[in-house]
Amino acid sequence: GSYENSGHNNNLGFVVGDKAVAVWNASSSYLLARAFHEEIKKITDKPVKYVVLENSQGHAMLGSNYWKEQGATIIAQEIAKEEIIELGESILKRYEKRQLD
Repeated sequence: GSYENSGHNNNLGFVVGDKAVAVWNASSSYLLARAFHEEIKKITDKPVKYVVLENSQGHAMLGSNYWKEQGATIIAQEIAKEEIIELGESILKRYEKRQLD
């Protein structure tokens, strides 16, 4: 990721279902998640109900708070969940430092 691309350095995706949308990866920040959601809204007016995290890395999960505010359920493997709980604060600090560099 870089300043020019708002730190975006992973794969974001979504699937539109009959009643709702599932998002792949929460993104690396609240603002990027919000911008991604705006793009999804150009395709469908269905709500995002699920966000699936591929892993516990910052670029995949740091945007989770945005999606939680939208009412989405965050889904992750048990190992990723444990790593987020244990290492989340240090992952955030590392991401913040990188943004300043």
